[in-house]
Amino acid sequence: MPVFGSSTLILLARIDMLEIFISHFQGNILIHEKVKSEVCLKGREEKPVIEKIIKDKKIKTLQVMNKKQIEKLIDEFNIEYEDYLKGLKHLRKVW
Repeated sequence: MPVFGSSTLILLARIDMLEIFISHFQGNILIHEKVKSEVCLKGREEKPVIEKIIKDKKIKTLQVMNKKQIEKLIDEFNIEYEDYLKGLKHLRKVW
C-alpha cells in the first residue's frame, strides 16, 4: 500500500499520469490529511484532478496519530531516529 507525498501527487498530475497510474494499480493509495490540504490549495493547476480522485475514493486520506503507527513507519521505511526527530520538529512547526 503506497503512501504518497505531495510532490508525487503534484508531479504525476502535472504530466497527466496520476489517473493512469491509479487505474493500473491494485490496492489502496494513501495520503496524509496534511498532504491533501497542501495539494488542494486554491490556485493549484492540478487541484481539480487530485480533488476528483480523492472524491472518487481512488486515494484515501489518513491520520497517523498513535505511537505504534509511527514506529511501524519508522521501521518499514528504515528511518533513522535522529531524522525522525528532525522531521517531527519540522512537522510541528508546519501543522
